[in-house]
Amino acid sequence: MSGQRIVGVVCGLAVLCCILSCGRIRQAAGNQKTANDLKQLGMAYHAYNEANQKGPSSSDEFAQWAQKSMPEAVGVIQQAAPGGKFTLLWKTRIPNDFPQGTGATLLGWDNQTPTSGGWVLMGDGAVKRMTASEFSSATRPTPGGK
Repeated sequence: MSGQRIVGVVCGLAVLCCILSCGRIRQAAGNQKTANDLKQLGMAYHAYNEANQKGPSSSDEFAQWAQKSMPEAVGVIQQAAPGGKFTLLWKTRIPNDFPQGTGATLLGWDNQTPTSGGWVLMGDGAVKRMTASEFSSATRPTPGGK
């Protein structure tokens, strides 16, 4: 093999490694953004619940409240609208449903989680990854409180 050919192969492999690394970096950044968005949804949901003594009944009600109280959260709340990126359990009153052990109770999730695993929002505001199997057996609160 000639020296030029070896340099060409090495350069080609280096470019391929860079391309693969960039894809992984983009995927990691996307995963972190999803986790951060769910964390922001959790903070807004808890703030709404504290202010109104109940959970929001819809994404529209939640977004209208956020427009006045937490404008920085409106964009992520709109992602919890029907057909959006996230699912939230509406009408969930946190003080009634989550007095203790809230880290084991779902409040919301990324819509790919039920089928392929992904990020979930727990009742205490924590965000963690779950497999689809873990998700299917996870505890869900009763909407409207107990």
